[in-house]
Amino acid sequence: SIAYVLHKMGRLYCKVGKLEDGERKLREALDVWQRAAPDDKANMATTMQVLGSCLLDKQDFEEAERFLKESFELYAQVVPRNEKNIASVLHAMGRLYWTVGKLEDGERKLRESLDVKRRAAPDDKANMAPTMQVLGCCLLDKQDFEEAERFLKESFEICAQVVPRNEKNIASVLHAMGRLYWTVGKLEDG
Repeated sequence: SIAYVLHKMGRLYCKVGKLEDGERKLREALDVWQRAAPDDKANMATTMQVLGSCLLDKQDFEEAERFLKESFELYAQVVPRNEKNIASVLHAMGRLYWTVGKLEDGERKLRESLDVKRRAAPDDKANMAPTMQVLGCCLLDKQDFEEAERFLKESFEICAQVVPRNEKNIASVLHAMGRLYWTVGKLEDG
């Protein structure tokens, strides 16, 4: 359908950093879903989730939160429940709250996301690593250094084992670990 194509185009634009184009296509997709298939909650929720993440990357935090919350509410209505999608929107909400300094809310959503991911696909460690990394950064900002180190180390170990290797993810985790060690004065480790 046209909404599906618009959604895919918007997602691609966001992924390559063309956030304005991505937002526009995702809003168009959402409009088509709402007019043509108002009962298709799963696809609307997915488009809202991607749009919320795009808006988060654009630093439009209020709009991002609105779409992520709506996405979560729609996913909760979808039967059968798709745990992967729920975990993904919880991750995005946690990242949003961490980014805007709502550290307690960020930690809670990220832990929820990780719990859902562990229940839904306990062997899919590669899917857990990004949430562990963001949770580690959130905990670092909360000055819970032991827990931050635990999550960052586990994220790094997973990233280092994933094939094919994602050097960007590895560098991002190493950066966060360096920040942690610099903050606590363990410069020889960072």
